[in-house]
Amino acid sequence: MQKNPQQELKNNPHDVIDKTQLRQIESVHRGFLYQHLFAVGCLFKLAGQEKGAVAVERDEDVEITTNDGTIYVQVKYRSNPLARSDIKTTLERFDRIRSEPNSKRFQFLIVSSSELGPQLTVDVKDRTWPVDVAILTPTSRNTFSDRVPCVWFSLEEAVTWCYAAAGNLPFGTLRPETLVWKLAACVQFAATGDDASRRDHLFAREDLPVLFEQLVDQLQEFPSTPLEYRPQADEPVFIGDEQTRLIVGFSGAGKTTWASWQAQHSSAACAYFGVVDPQGSDLAKALARELAARFVIGQPESAALFPAFSGIEALQCLNGRLRPDKAPVVVMDNVHQVEPEEIKRVIGACSNIRFILLAQPGSNATRLAAMMEIEVECLKGWDADTVASVFATEGSVIGPGTAKNWRLTTGGLPLYVKNSARLCIQRYEGNAEVFWKEVSHGNHLDGLAQESILRMTIEDLSSDEASLVAVMSLASLRLTPSEIEALADALP
Repeated sequence: MQKNPQQELKNNPHDVIDKTQLRQIESVHRGFLYQHLFAVGCLFKLAGQEKGAVAVERDEDVEITTNDGTIYVQVKYRSNPLARSDIKTTLERFDRIRSEPNSKRFQFLIVSSSELGPQLTVDVKDRTWPVDVAILTPTSRNTFSDRVPCVWFSLEEAVTWCYAAAGNLPFGTLRPETLVWKLAACVQFAATGDDASRRDHLFAREDLPVLFEQLVDQLQEFPSTPLEYRPQADEPVFIGDEQTRLIVGFSGAGKTTWASWQAQHSSAACAYFGVVDPQGSDLAKALARELAARFVIGQPESAALFPAFSGIEALQCLNGRLRPDKAPVVVMDNVHQVEPEEIKRVIGACSNIRFILLAQPGSNATRLAAMMEIEVECLKGWDADTVASVFATEGSVIGPGTAKNWRLTTGGLPLYVKNSARLCIQRYEGNAEVFWKEVSHGNHLDGLAQESILRMTIEDLSSDEASLVAVMSLASLRLTPSEIEALADALP
């Protein structure tokens, strides 16, 4: 039977020769870990400020720079009540800091995991106690709550608090446990003075997004538009008087192309957001990340976004940074995939943003329009003249009657009109009338005419093109032309 080394070590009465030394070593490491976790807690608090810094192991265990000066913090991890003798040297060091000629405004704070002993309790109430020195214990009121975490009785409480704080960071990419222990290691490394990036032992507010590995990058852009854009019949204007617009059209109706082309020619600041996997993600948080990257990140006040604990709060913070008289336009695509209540909640947090919602017709679009009390606008497709122009571009000249027939068959939807024009050349030598008759007849046997057009389009693809389309269909986000080219090159 194979022996378990861990169990053997546990059962071995001689695993430690000097148990007293072991307890002393463990006590030292508990104290340092408590101090490091407290510094991590201060970093999480710093994320809620627009400016500032946290330094470790300089004149004091932790030093917090604020607009009002510096808070010098001595951290004590004790199992017994805190006595005056435990902080004698600390108070003497505070006196030296006060006496420095270059000292700016300062406050002094002693953090103790244990409560005050009887004599120290009396001392802090005495008139001789320094007015600029405060002591925080687990049961005392935290008058520095915007700068330091609560005081914990134990390391277990410290870890639990830090996990929760890490989990509340918006736009995070790391598991809370992973982030906490990464930060604790960074604090310890900075304390050694060997961290080349922190010779001053300091963590600045502007460093935190990278340190926390918060992802605030714009991941979505407006899809590219064709070189020659053909307007649809009676196209809706891009910017109206309403804060929220709802544009409805079937798949292939050209909603996204219309929005992209209009955005390119609009003087307003515009952003695109395509809804992806709404059931498995926080829509508000994902939208906040996109809009923060587009409209706020890089500005001095951008730090104020990070304290938000939810997507809606982040949107509200972002909304407060935008000017109503210069309201940006946000195009939200595929909103029919989201419950209307969620869309309404998101828009309600963004009074300084104009929204153009793109959706396919259906119950969600109908409910959304009723709930938001907005009028549904539709893309009406290309008219017969435009249909004839598309066929002519592909090399098939058609008359007015045939153009009207194709307009009715395809609904004027750009996707189906363009596919029909290509298929007309490839399969019917440009005879659009014969092709239309076959598609119209097939409509009664094989389903919608649009389905026949799409089926023939897929059948005409080469094996390489078909493989590329199959792989592209797996993508959750809309791919850029350069990404599609890279994908094509990577296929065997």
